[in-house]
Amino acid sequence: MDADADDDDDDDDDGPDGSPADFFENTSSSVVFLLSVIFNVSLQTGEIPEIWKLASVTPIFKKGPPSNPANYRPISLTCISCKLLEVGVKEAILTHLLTHELINKHQHGFYQ
Repeated sequence: MDADADDDDDDDDDGPDGSPADFFENTSSSVVFLLSVIFNVSLQTGEIPEIWKLASVTPIFKKGPPSNPANYRPISLTCISCKLLEVGVKEAILTHLLTHELINKHQHGFYQ
């Protein structure tokens, strides 16, 4: 098996848009403005790009006979751009809730 074929296995980790995580890690300073524009438009319109609504579902083997489909669990790989937006929204909501003391101290698991 040749080395280039092994590198192609990483494509299985990409979401439905085909953008690998290392793309965002390696180009973060270059794409941050473009992503912020997309994020702001999404937040203002309440809509996200259609591709962000898709997921690549991959079966992951748990245990037992591999021939039994019940021995697999599904993993949904979604677009990293959408995950980044979700993290930003979560942080903004959490900051608001904590700043205004809207989370009961017994709900600590909510923001972990």
